This record gives sequence, structure tokens and C-alpha cells, in this order.
Amino acid sequence: MSTVTSELMSAVASWLSGLPALSGFTVSDRPAPPNARPHLRLGPLERTPWNTASSEGARCAITLTFLTDAGSFASVQGAVEAICAGFDAMPAVLTDGTVIHREVSAARFDHDARHDSERASLRLIFLIDLGDRP
Repeated sequence: MSTVTSELMSAVASWLSGLPALSGFTVSDRPAPPNARPHLRLGPLERTPWNTASSEGARCAITLTFLTDAGSFASVQGAVEAICAGFDAMPAVLTDGTVIHREVSAARFDHDARHDSERASLRLIFLIDLGDRP
């Protein structure tokens, strides 16, 4: 993982850990272990080139996946709403780049009757300017 992507993941993880709506969630970059609910999986991060005529850049999309017990839809919905409401104010200081645009993709909610759980996912998307092209 490059410096920019590791710094971005750290910034997102730090920001999420400070949101009161997520205080009951375990947060990890791995799938939820059995019975570890509510859980928020941070990642994977997908990085693709995003260049302009004058500078190099990257488009980074981080998937957030929520898992809770069935009947806990309100806690997932509250967490997603808190993330969407505060995302523009999330600090993202990067050593080798500048976040110039950010957006949240549409959230998707599912009830998983087979595993007696509620799931939700959304993506945090960042456009990062990495500097002038040679």
C-alpha cells in the first residue's frame, strides 16, 4: 500500500472512531468474526489513476460494510447518516497529495434472514492530486 493510500485509510479509521454513532461498533479492516456485532469493516480500498493534463492523481474508493444483528436496522441507519452528514468535514491530511474532491456513494441496505443480520455498505470516494506531471 502506498503512503497516500495508507495515510488515507488511517485518516478514515481515525475519523470513524470518533463518531458517536459508531461507538458500539467494532471497526476493523477484516470481516467480522463470529458474534462480533455490530461490526464495521473498513475496506477494501481501490486505487485507480486519475490524471489531468497538468498533474498526476488518484481516485481512491473505500468500501465500508456494516453488520449488525437482525432488528438493529436503526443503529446501522444512524451510523450511515452520521458518516454522510460529517464526511465533508473529515480531516484528510496527506504527506504526498491533496484531497481535492470527496463524495459518498449511495448506501445499500440488506436484511440477511439466513444469518439473522442486517447489512449495509457504502463507498467513500476521494480524488487526490499527487502533484505536477513531469
